[in-house]
Amino acid sequence: MIEIDSDLDLEAIANAVRSCPSISAISTPTSDADLGPVAISYDNASIDISVIAVYGFRLSTVVEQVESAIRILIGPRRLTVTVDDLDIRGAADPD
Repeated sequence: MIEIDSDLDLEAIANAVRSCPSISAISTPTSDADLGPVAISYDNASIDISVIAVYGFRLSTVVEQVESAIRILIGPRRLTVTVDDLDIRGAADPD
C-alpha cells in the first residue's frame, strides 16, 4: 500500500484548475476545503474537484485539462472531476 502525505496545497490546486480554458469557475464549497468558490474534497487516496465548465468543451477535455494542471500537485491520488454546471455565457468553439 502506498502511503501518501495528506497535506495538499489546496490554494495552488484551485488556482491551477481555474487556469484551465475549459473551466468557468470552481463550484461552491461542499466539504473539506473552504477557499471561496472552491469545492475540493480529499483524503490520502483520492481528491474530488467540482467545477463549472465552459459550454462547448467535451467532458473528456475538461477532465484532461484539470488532471494535467494538477497531477504534479496531487501525486498518485485518484482524481474525480465533477461538472456541476455549464457556463453558456463563455461558450467555447467546439473542440
